[in-house]
Amino acid sequence: MQALLPAPNSEIIFQPVEDGAVLLHVAEEIYYGLNGVGARIWQGLPPAHDTLDALCAHMSAEYPEVPHESIRQDIVELLADLEVHGLVHPLPGGSSREDSALPTT
Repeated sequence: MQALLPAPNSEIIFQPVEDGAVLLHVAEEIYYGLNGVGARIWQGLPPAHDTLDALCAHMSAEYPEVPHESIRQDIVELLADLEVHGLVHPLPGGSSREDSALPTT
């Protein structure tokens, strides 16, 4: 089974800036900066793409000079950090942790 992507927390405000984007969780007072690639990954989360494989393929098409495995590793690491900060969460009714794109702890 393919790894499902987490969904952006609905309470997050996404604001593009010159070199990326910022994420703001007003209730939790969390401000999180993304570089340009991180902003593109954020925009690729559901509903744009539902699986890690789909997002990796999309990002690989945008950045053909970067090895696919490097892109995948960068996406997984960013998703783990976003989860720690409460900025993403598993899709409602989603699969088990084993089928998630987020690494298990």
